[in-house]
Amino acid sequence: MPKTSPITGLPIEDYKIPKSPLWRRLNWKRIIPLGLVVFFLGKFFLTNTGFTEEGRVLQVVDQTAEAVEEKNREKLSAALSEDYSDRTGLDKSGLLDLAQRYFNSRNQIEVIRVSSDVDFPSEDRAIGTIRFQVIGNIGGDLYHGFRDSSALGEKIIYRLQKVGGDWKIVSIDPERGTWR
Repeated sequence: MPKTSPITGLPIEDYKIPKSPLWRRLNWKRIIPLGLVVFFLGKFFLTNTGFTEEGRVLQVVDQTAEAVEEKNREKLSAALSEDYSDRTGLDKSGLLDLAQRYFNSRNQIEVIRVSSDVDFPSEDRAIGTIRFQVIGNIGGDLYHGFRDSSALGEKIIYRLQKVGGDWKIVSIDPERGTWR
């Protein structure tokens, strides 16, 4: 006859120690920080890789910065809408002519996006507020920033519209109100 437990009366061979629920056995001190890291990395990659509308808008903004750095008029023109008009009075051709004067110079700059915020007033319109720094060689001198050398950089407001499924820039307005 098999031995029985004095407490439960069950045979000892069949007796199992009751396990605590799974949630009590997990190491929450490691799981919570790991979960937060995965969440924020996921959000970063989804936003910056173009899987979201905000990411697609920021890709257009980055495309304009790359066009300026590379001195590429066609790439800049591709990002601008045919209806481009900013508060300084420039239309698309006026902005491209202004950019071409820089492209023809010996100056070389790098545009670094410091921060960005995108709002969507409607499904086919977006407003992006971008802070960036410009670093480079302008007129033979090391250049850091537009107005000053603050770490905050220059603020520009991009207005974009969805045209045929692609985001196009309809206005770029500098914070101080004028282009150089």
